[in-house]
Amino acid sequence: VIVSAGGTWGERARKEGITSFGTISVSYSQAAYASVGTKIYWFGGGTSSTAYTTIYWFDTETKEEGTCSTTLPAGRATMGCCTVGTQVYLFGGRNCTSTSNFSTYDTIYVFDAETETITTLDTTLPYALAGMGCCYHNSYIYLFGGARSKITIIKTIHKFDIATNTITSCNALPNDIWCSACINCNGAILVCGGDSTACRRDIWYYNPNINEVIGNFPNYLPRSITGAGYAKDTDGRHYFFGGPSGLGSGE
Repeated sequence: VIVSAGGTWGERARKEGITSFGTISVSYSQAAYASVGTKIYWFGGGTSSTAYTTIYWFDTETKEEGTCSTTLPAGRATMGCCTVGTQVYLFGGRNCTSTSNFSTYDTIYVFDAETETITTLDTTLPYALAGMGCCYHNSYIYLFGGARSKITIIKTIHKFDIATNTITSCNALPNDIWCSACINCNGAILVCGGDSTACRRDIWYYNPNINEVIGNFPNYLPRSITGAGYAKDTDGRHYFFGGPSGLGSGE
């Protein structure tokens, strides 16, 4: 079962059908999502004027939903997010989901799903960022692009060492990008879609072992998307859910 939240939905991959599990108690967007065990967690999110601190969970076995007693230290939307074991790393973020004006942050939070507690690391991002694509590979979390502000989107690739809690820049994508979906696929990282001056349909192929961006994957996305939900099933198939193809529209 693959679960996407903002309203809670279940996608049964083998039947290619969608089943509604119900709705959550608030309406918002651009939360960070992570799967640990049978639970899906979503962190923060917001509206065009504010960002939330709440951490919700949904159990894919019991179909129950709840709220963690712990919260984010501050309201955050559009964070970079990556799960490593039972730890969820949350990078940067912004103070609302507005497309016209927002502030970004350099904080790094770590959520422990076993104890449902959250820690703020002493290490910070090199500068305030939101909407980085994130992917884990061989003890490192790779962060692709991100937005420093409405008009400053970057193409830098950062590498976060989970053993030492240090972060360095290691390369750059061919284009400025934020809100991409990142996939670890047989030792390579595919950076899919995202936004710069317009929504994109690129799939960039990055080899972390040689720190090189190979270029565009030959099978482009069927349409331009940014901020799509993403999941992989047990058969190795990759699914993308919705995402706007232009400001104000989505599928």
